Amino acid sequence: THPDADHLGGLITVVETLEVGTLILGPHPHPDDPDEQALLKACEKQGVSVQRLAKGDTLYIPGVDARVLHPAADHQSTNINDHSLVLRMAWSGISILFTGDIEQRGEYQLSQEDCTAQILKVPHHGSRTSSSTILLDAVQPKVAVASALERGRIVPMRPEIQNRYDNRNIPLWRTDHHGAIRMQMDGDQVTVTSARNQKGWLLAPIPTP
Repeated sequence: THPDADHLGGLITVVETLEVGTLILGPHPHPDDPDEQALLKACEKQGVSVQRLAKGDTLYIPGVDARVLHPAADHQSTNINDHSLVLRMAWSGISILFTGDIEQRGEYQLSQEDCTAQILKVPHHGSRTSSSTILLDAVQPKVAVASALERGRIVPMRPEIQNRYDNRNIPLWRTDHHGAIRMQMDGDQVTVTSARNQKGWLLAPIPTP
């Protein structure tokens, strides 16, 4: 989504060990970022093509409607998180919005488009910089999932952020609380389960900010 180490660092290993056809990146190169440059060098060495996409572009995946909603090709920001590539993917009656680490400015720009989705990948690990009311009202998700690990540490969700989801009756699943999260389709219904639930473990206590 963007060149923060916790988002692309593991991709170097993926490129070097798996058969990868194409790497998808956002529209703006970051020549001074060592992590992005290392990833690009790994792609060149392994013969992996690199494709940069911007708002309005689509990905060809059979049976899937995959659209880039953000950022625009002329997007400008000094905040690297707001350069995050945002994808809306829909298939078989389900839609998911992948938001990267966009913060409030990026969320506002996204909200000006049709960004509705049944499942929301919570922006920026559920931190206080994101999950604005503008975004949640624009997406109108039925379920939200937060990957709470950022750069090797857990990002505790502040009560005011949790309340935004609670006040809209959006079930919120968090990896720091529920463990690994799995979503399965059954017709038009989505079933969400977690590793801790399936193993019969007690849920981890919710970290306090």
